Amino acid sequence: MAGKKQQNEVSAPPWKNKLYFGDCLEVMTALDDDGRPLVADESVDLVYLDPPFNSKANYNIIFGKGADKQAQMHAFSDTWQWGGRGTQDVLDIERALAHPAQRFIEGLHGILGDSGMMAYLGYMAKRLAVVRDKMKPAASIYLHCDPTAGHYLKIMMDSIFGAENYRNQIIWKRRKEVHNLAKKHLGRTHDTIYFYAKSAKAVYRTQFLPYGEEYVAQNYKHEDEKGPYCLLPCTNELGGNKPYTFQGITRAWRFEPERMEQMLRDGLLVQLRPNSPFRYKKYLKDAEGVPLQDVWTDIAPVRGKESLGYPTQKPAQLLRRIVEMSSKKGDTVLDPFCGCGTTIAAAELLGRRWIGIDISVAAIKIVTRARKELGGEQNFVLFGIPQGMEEARKLAESDRLRYEQWQINTVPGLAPNDRKNQEGYDGLGRFLENTGAAEGKPPMRTITAEVKSGKGGVSAAQRNHLKVHVEQNGSAMGIFLTLEQDAATENWCKAQGFYQMPGSVKKYPKFQVYSAAQYFDREEPNVPPMLDPMTGKPVQEEFFSPK
Repeated sequence: MAGKKQQNEVSAPPWKNKLYFGDCLEVMTALDDDGRPLVADESVDLVYLDPPFNSKANYNIIFGKGADKQAQMHAFSDTWQWGGRGTQDVLDIERALAHPAQRFIEGLHGILGDSGMMAYLGYMAKRLAVVRDKMKPAASIYLHCDPTAGHYLKIMMDSIFGAENYRNQIIWKRRKEVHNLAKKHLGRTHDTIYFYAKSAKAVYRTQFLPYGEEYVAQNYKHEDEKGPYCLLPCTNELGGNKPYTFQGITRAWRFEPERMEQMLRDGLLVQLRPNSPFRYKKYLKDAEGVPLQDVWTDIAPVRGKESLGYPTQKPAQLLRRIVEMSSKKGDTVLDPFCGCGTTIAAAELLGRRWIGIDISVAAIKIVTRARKELGGEQNFVLFGIPQGMEEARKLAESDRLRYEQWQINTVPGLAPNDRKNQEGYDGLGRFLENTGAAEGKPPMRTITAEVKSGKGGVSAAQRNHLKVHVEQNGSAMGIFLTLEQDAATENWCKAQGFYQMPGSVKKYPKFQVYSAAQYFDREEPNVPPMLDPMTGKPVQEEFFSPK
């Protein structure tokens, strides 16, 4: 048996970091083709999550410097309403007496009623309970939030992880200079990060900040050939140490006799006057710094080259600190709302394994591109993005919204319209007209897209629907994105004529059909050079071309 076990260990495949496209609840509770959990219970050493805050703000990815409102693509609408995605989660938890947040959700529901905040908290409670199952006993979790729902999330974390496992409420001052225009409240300049352990076994590694110049000048006043040093007491009168006699002086010494003798031989002990207790030299070069506390004012928000254009991107330094504080090399880090992948990048840089999950194709696109730019495309596996027609059909049948998001992104330059309930169409892309213009800013035009994954093709009513939205948006073109090719709709599109680029003989179909089947056959849609919704620059490549 021992030989067989050893053989299995040798033949086990090397670890591959994992990036999942989908709802983190579905991913964390799903099984692979062999019946094994995608994310095993008690397999994760550290969790960081920066979930939607219920801030009722519409976050936009702004591409290009100085972009105006017309040059903004909606990334996600952080708005929750009762009757939406969190409502069923609330009802499920209220019926589940063994759920760790059941009493919290049931009691709060009586206070908040059928509200958007209640739906948001139900959504979060269901996912946090599953996250806890995935954590090892020595794991920790950091929940990043703002004041909008932070007070509720704190009590939720107490319910799920246990109040005894609460470690810190970390205050991250994300803005240092703010021109406060608010007239009814103070400037809001910080986020909150709740730090919990799963148990008393949790890993914690003290972090240190460098000493300030003033502190060094006041405390490291002495210097010898080894550099600046300060003098610290060798006694520990209040620490319970037993007194003993050293060099004729009896005191409760901080160190054991052997250590004191060695320090004396090394020239580290100093007497300020005869018969006074010894002090020892602590050199500045050996000092670790000031132990990190729970208010972080030394990390600036994302700026300049670090920015990837993602609306809630957090600075890399913030995530590196968290990863270093609560994990070791080789540990596994999970981010169930990985966004643009800052946690993933920090974990990879510091020699940790990682699992990232996000329901936004825009986020998955950024992470994938960033990992490839760093040469790490061989170190992770991407799940949930169809790689063939069979997978595309399964996604269309199981999750229409995720299928829609995916197919929008088969045309590089299109971005999903997450405000579909208000605006009707599924996606929008931009391109520059007359790019050869010598002077002035080229006008920017749009392409409106609708996804139709049904087996019956696109109906006459649906064709007119897209035509109306093209007119309402002032778009140059419209495009149907379908699962299968649709001959009838293709013939209709041909009858709608062409759009001709000003100053060019190049013509494009006013309307066209682009199917998943064409995408997997590597056929490209007939559209002008598009602008990347993340950067505003011309699209250079397909992000999710099939292998």
